[in-house]
Amino acid sequence: MKNILAIDTSSAYLSLALQAGNTIYSYIDKVDNKQSENIIPEIQKLLAEAGIKAKNIDYIAYNQGPGSFTGLRIGLSVALGIAFGIKALLIPIPAFAIYALQAQELSGFNQVIVGLDARLNQLYFAGMDACTLEYFIQPELINPGDAIIQTGMVAIGSGFMLYKELIPKLQDELNLLNPQYPAATYLLKIANYGKFTPVSPEKADLLYLRNKVALNLDEQKRKTNHSC
Repeated sequence: MKNILAIDTSSAYLSLALQAGNTIYSYIDKVDNKQSENIIPEIQKLLAEAGIKAKNIDYIAYNQGPGSFTGLRIGLSVALGIAFGIKALLIPIPAFAIYALQAQELSGFNQVIVGLDARLNQLYFAGMDACTLEYFIQPELINPGDAIIQTGMVAIGSGFMLYKELIPKLQDELNLLNPQYPAATYLLKIANYGKFTPVSPEKADLLYLRNKVALNLDEQKRKTNHSC
């Protein structure tokens, strides 16, 4: 059994999990903008609880995004720092997969629609099969009113809760889940599935759905509503 550290800093919550042999240790707390202050001490506590050293970690799984821009960068920076120091591989896992697995365990549904708050009244949107972790709707940045709604599916994510008044028939046609954070324990489960390929630190990245991260709403409208 491999030792895997899982890091999720994509929300106001700091979520960590450590698989050491057959035992899993975890930590979750709402830290808001104090991710960078808490992440290293809490990882050290998990390692101490498990009775292993950082050098014993084989893989580091992390939330690749989308999510909080600053939070994701903090998580990846810490993952890279540890990985370079101990020569470990990283496992980038899209946020959509984490939410899909979480939704499946909460609801029993396999077809999951994920809608995350992208700010500026927009959604990071995707549909994923929680059994195969394959997309049936590719990730995209959309307006809430353009969300594809189908029966027989479950919806999950901060964006659906925030913009549900703008999404046609959301409450009527979808079961709506409201998790406060994506738990790092699901990162461990997905890492063990072997679906996402481990990479060297040099190839680790984040998943961005905006071409320009700081694009404001007026700039986006000019970009998307231009005439040919």
